Amino acid sequence: MPYIESHPSIRVWSAGCSRGDEAYSLAITLDEMGLLDKSIIYATDFNPRVLNEAKNALFSLDEFNEFKTNYQNSGGKLKFERYFTITDDFIQIKEKIRKKVLFFQHNLVTDGSINEFQFICCRNVLIYFDKILQKNVLKNIDTSLSKGGYLILGESETLPSKYEYSKIGIHKNKMYQKDLT
Repeated sequence: MPYIESHPSIRVWSAGCSRGDEAYSLAITLDEMGLLDKSIIYATDFNPRVLNEAKNALFSLDEFNEFKTNYQNSGGKLKFERYFTITDDFIQIKEKIRKKVLFFQHNLVTDGSINEFQFICCRNVLIYFDKILQKNVLKNIDTSLSKGGYLILGESETLPSKYEYSKIGIHKNKMYQKDLT
C-alpha cells in the first residue's frame, strides 16, 4: 500500500469483521510495518454475539497454528508468538494489539458512514446481499474511503465500474485504490 505511511494517522475499517481475525491481522501487519502507533482499526459487524467474542481475543491452540501458517505464507517476518499470550488451553492477542482495534455494532445496509478511512477491508461480505443491498453497501464504503485510499474485497466480489478506482495487482482478493480525482 504505497504512501499509507505518509498519513499522520491511519484509520482502517474491517467491515463485517465477525470474530475479529481479520481486524487483529491488520493490526499485526501495521505493527510489523511500524505504523500501529498511529493507526486505529474500526472493526464492525451487525451481530453483537460475535462482536463480544471478538473483543475477548481468545482463540484455540489449533487456530493459532493455522494463523501462524497464514502469517508466514503472507510474508510475516517477525516471531509470530510475540503477538500472543499462550497458555495450555488457549491463546489471547496481546493488549498492545487489542487496544488498537475498536469493535462495535454497525449494519452495512442501514447505517451510514462512520468515518473517513485510508483502508477498508470488506472481504466476503457482499456475497450475502442481493444486488440492491450490495449497491447500498458499496455506496457507504465509497463515501467512507478517502481519495487515494485502498479497498479490499473477497475473490468472488466485484466493484462496479461506475466507481472510480484502479485495480491493484493480481490477487485472489481484489484490491482497489480510489482515484484521487
